[in-house]
Amino acid sequence: MYRIPAPLTRMFSGIALGLAAATLGMNALAAGPEAASPYPEVTISPANPALAAQVKHGEYLVDLGDCLACHTASGGKAFSGGRAINTPYGAIYSTNITPDPETGIGKWTFAQFDKAVRYGDSPHGYLFAAMPYPSYNIMSPQQVRDMWEYLKRVPAVYRRNEPVGMPIPFRWRFLQAAWRLLFFKPADGPYRPDPTKSALWNWGRFIVEGPEHCGACHTPHNFLGAPKQRYFLTGSTISGRWAPDVSGAVTSHLPVDEIMKVFSEKRGLSGGVLGGDMGLAIGHSMRFMTPQDMRAVAVYLQTVDSPIPSGPMPVAESPSDIGLGQKVYRAHCAACHKTGVGGAPKVGTTDFAPLAKMPLEDLYRNVYYGVSIMPAKGGCAKCTDRELSSAIRYMIRPSASPPRPGASRPDTT
Repeated sequence: MYRIPAPLTRMFSGIALGLAAATLGMNALAAGPEAASPYPEVTISPANPALAAQVKHGEYLVDLGDCLACHTASGGKAFSGGRAINTPYGAIYSTNITPDPETGIGKWTFAQFDKAVRYGDSPHGYLFAAMPYPSYNIMSPQQVRDMWEYLKRVPAVYRRNEPVGMPIPFRWRFLQAAWRLLFFKPADGPYRPDPTKSALWNWGRFIVEGPEHCGACHTPHNFLGAPKQRYFLTGSTISGRWAPDVSGAVTSHLPVDEIMKVFSEKRGLSGGVLGGDMGLAIGHSMRFMTPQDMRAVAVYLQTVDSPIPSGPMPVAESPSDIGLGQKVYRAHCAACHKTGVGGAPKVGTTDFAPLAKMPLEDLYRNVYYGVSIMPAKGGCAKCTDRELSSAIRYMIRPSASPPRPGASRPDTT
């Protein structure tokens, strides 16, 4: 393997940092609620059933790829681009991928489309890493062709692409070569199933690691914006929001049907209705998965065995924690977790049982960063690590199995 000389790496790193900031902003769509845009109706003559099936399959893969969410501005026409993806170095804007010949991809060949989707190399130069081509790379040429056949038939929209909102040199696309050299390792052909695993598991892995590109948000990134694959799906902060751990450490103890409700009902693994970027991704993409595909994703997630990265950790338990935890719970947690408002799991009920089975480190990070509808630190910005840890232990005691000796039931009255 070719090793990049250290001086060259250092030279690249300053440039790549700004360019890779787009990766850190991936799926940084719109803050707050936003209605899912409708998918355009595409009809094919019944005289050509094979083409109709291909286009239908392509539409489904476009659904899985979450293309509509990124390539449609709020209130804009489907796939016409213009959605801002903010980075520390300015904004970049999604492009028009309708078949308009002047402002879209109407004059592209399939070879050009395939190269852009799977390799991030468009007729206009290298794509910024906000386009998840490193994930799409495991798709097959036939799958990308099916997507192409669908997108060729959506309504063409005349809408010029927005200029990149980053200053020189970060806006120069050719400098993406540095990031690609460091971090983009094209797959040796399309996804290869693991023969030791079931077909359901393999399809779930393909969806998660390929078109749905779940790791783009849920995997920690390095300072250049590349995912730390060792910590795959263990949680990451994206655009100021916490994308929680969805690896097997969290999902393996949950019923598959409960995990599926994330996609079908926007229900968080720890309770509550999902909003923000995840809610938008579900509304544009995940809810369109077939029940079988939702099951495949859930089955695969349960097997992802990644170590928990360093970060905020709960403090060791002490005898004073029970009283302190009760005090913090009453002051900052009971308002939601006593009543179940907003879907918050109610303490002392079966709703809390899944949380009691989570690794304490994961549960603490979710509380620390905020997850689903819960704000960071549960809204107690001044709470110390011990106070947070004590409150968490106090709340999960009634649901722990088996119960710890001397465990007391929280006062939820």
